[in-house]
Formats: sequence, C-alpha cells, structure tokens
Amino acid sequence: MLGIIIGISSVIMITSVGNGFKANINSYLSKFSSSGIQIGVNSEEGVLQADLLSMKDVERMLQIPNISAVAPVSFSGASVALKNPNESATISLSATSGDYQQIERIDLLYGRFLVPQDMTHKNQVIVIGEELAKKVFGRSDVLGETLDITLSYGMGKMSPTIVGVTKAPDQQGPLSAVLDGGNTGYIPLPSLNANTTNGNVGVSYILLAFDNDDDIAGKVNMIKRFLEITHKNHKKYDVSALSDQIGTINSVMSGITAFISFVAAISLIVGGIGVMNIMLVTVTERTREIGIRKSIGATDFNISFQFLIEAMVMTLIGGLIGVALGYAGAVAVAGFMKFSAILSMPMLVIACVVSILTGIIFGVYPAQKAAKMNPIDALRYD
Repeated sequence: MLGIIIGISSVIMITSVGNGFKANINSYLSKFSSSGIQIGVNSEEGVLQADLLSMKDVERMLQIPNISAVAPVSFSGASVALKNPNESATISLSATSGDYQQIERIDLLYGRFLVPQDMTHKNQVIVIGEELAKKVFGRSDVLGETLDITLSYGMGKMSPTIVGVTKAPDQQGPLSAVLDGGNTGYIPLPSLNANTTNGNVGVSYILLAFDNDDDIAGKVNMIKRFLEITHKNHKKYDVSALSDQIGTINSVMSGITAFISFVAAISLIVGGIGVMNIMLVTVTERTREIGIRKSIGATDFNISFQFLIEAMVMTLIGGLIGVALGYAGAVAVAGFMKFSAILSMPMLVIACVVSILTGIIFGVYPAQKAAKMNPIDALRYD
C-alpha cells in the first residue's frame, strides 16, 4: 500500500495547502471595494512624459459622475530605526490620499487616516501598521510620536508625526505583512514630494471606486477611454477592476495546484504497478487455495471477483491512510505559513474513488490469471 499512500497523501497535501492559501488571500482581498478599479501605465507601449499619470488626472476623475473615491498612489522604499539602536527595518511608503482608506477599507486601531487638509497643507504626518509600531517603539499606541525615515536612493529624509495606527489582521498569513499595511507607512503624496530631492516622485497608479459595482467592465472601458482622450494617446493604460484581479489570482493558484497535483498523482501509477506485482505473488502463493475452491464449485468469476475485491480493499485502505497523512502534512505546512489548510470534500471523494479504481485496474490481470488456473494443476502445485 505504500505507493498508494504516498501518491494520495501528496495530492491531498498539495490541494489542501493550495485551497487554504487561496482562502487566505481572498480573506484579505475581500476587504477591497467591490467597485474598485486600478489604473496604471502600460510601460510596453513606449510611454512619453505626457502619458504619465498625475494629480491632474485625479482632479479630472473627481468630476466623473458616480465616482465616490479617487486615490493617487506613489511608492517609495525607506528605512526606519527600530527600538534597538543597532537595528533598522525596510518599509514601503505609500504616498496617497484619504480616499485610499475607503477603497482598500483599512481598519484603524488608533487615531485617524489621512484627511484632505493633509494634502492641502502638505502635512508631515504618517499612518503606520501596528506591527511596525511595536518594532519601533515597543508599543502600539504611538500617536503623536515622530518617525525618522530615510528614503531610498538618496531621495532625502522625513520625520513625520504618527496620526494613525492600522489594525493587524485577525487572521495571519503569508501576505498579511503586505496586505494589512503592517510594514507600510501611508503619507500624503504632497508631503513626500516636498521632502524629496527632485521635488516630484509622480503617481505610480490611481485607485478609484464607484458608488456601486454595476457593470464594472463597462466602467473600466469608460475610464480607459477617458484617459486616452485627456492624454491624447491610445493603449497606454492598464485599467482593471480589483475584483477581476482576485479572480486572476484564484485562476493562477488553481492552475498551479492542479499541475503539481497531476505530477504528484504520477506516483499512483508506480503504486498501482506495486499492487499488481504483489497480487501476482499472492496468486502464486495461494495456488492450492485456488485449486481447492475450484474443485468444490467456484467459478472463474468467483475467483476473479475475490482477488479484485482484495486489491480494491488494499488500495482503498492505502488511500484512506494517504488522506489522513496528507491532511496532517498540509496542516503542518499551513501552520508554519500561518494559515489554515482546507480539505475539500470533493477531493476526499476523488481520492477514495481513484484508490479503488487503481485497485481494479491493476488487479484485473492478477485476478484473471488466478481465474484461468486449471484446478487439477493448482491442486498438484507444491
């Protein structure tokens, strides 16, 4: 049964970890606005300076009917000193506006998020994650504290005042540090521009949300056309709904999981060959038993059915053991990566059915060999 156990446990472990990983990602991405849209520049189309996104685009989009929030986003790497003076941490600065919280639905533990006055007056303020606050100050309630930041690539330094602390997620996972803002600082975009050496870091992409999520595909096309008209270009922008990105991630994860599961399932062939060889040995060892059964009236079907049932039972038991070991392994792996493994019932049923089919397919030849034995020769076998 070892080959069957290895094959089934491998498939169960991979699919359970894959399902848990997808569920973990979806739990984080589900907090994004269902009507959210992300706009970026298509760098493959020979982008000119006039094609780049800017605050003017944000102002224009605010005039479009039914748009509830528009947030420019510009990324900048930075480092901060931790509580231990000999240590530092690299963080990601997201220079944006207050609408960012509405689109990505960031939960606050203390204080507030960015407000319009921060943009207008270029306030030197920052919102950080709970985990980062603990690393730097040793506690999470750090409102009013100053955070010394060194921007990457010699862009300068900042010392913004902490006005908000984002809440760490209830569920941990491999993407928690990225998606919950635990290692991210949110600052007003104008204040970043005011502190950099070149005075303007530009807009990396724009997030926006509508009042409702009706006809998101039509709204995506409308925004793309709006940008092409205002910038007088064509095919220079990537515009996508955040909900579509979630579907893309799920499709990719499902494809990867299916491929790896297929590779792991190849070991079932090896296990099936092992079953066939063992059953052939069993047939040889039980030759006299077969002769006795045939001499007292057992038909070829009776003999064949007996050995098929034995092969099926053996592979089914191996499959069940494989399911148990595979799920245990998935729980261990998922626990290490800080999310929950999910064993789907369809996969459990498939594993059991495949185990039985393996017993049938690779048990047919030994069963037929046993059924075709001459009872007289079988009784004489020593």
